[in-house]
Amino acid sequence: MNEDSIRRGPPERSSRQEARYANFFQIGHNAAEFLLEFGQRKAIHTRIYLSPHHAQILSDLLLETLEQHRQMALEAVEHAKAADKSA
Repeated sequence: MNEDSIRRGPPERSSRQEARYANFFQIGHNAAEFLLEFGQRKAIHTRIYLSPHHAQILSDLLLETLEQHRQMALEAVEHAKAADKSA
């Protein structure tokens, strides 16, 4: 994996960028590319096409970030348990 392709930290934002919430996802692929679709209640509002290489980078980053989130959640639970015991 090319480290130059991986972006750490929040991306640069311009005032023109639009944020969209998604709770519905579909993924498709063919021999040349992956298609990620995002939407709400099965109404797709965003489609992103990725090469297989960049789909792998996205997958790796998502897995890494989910693991970081899981660790943070476990630490918060342990902290809350410790606070309950000392109270």
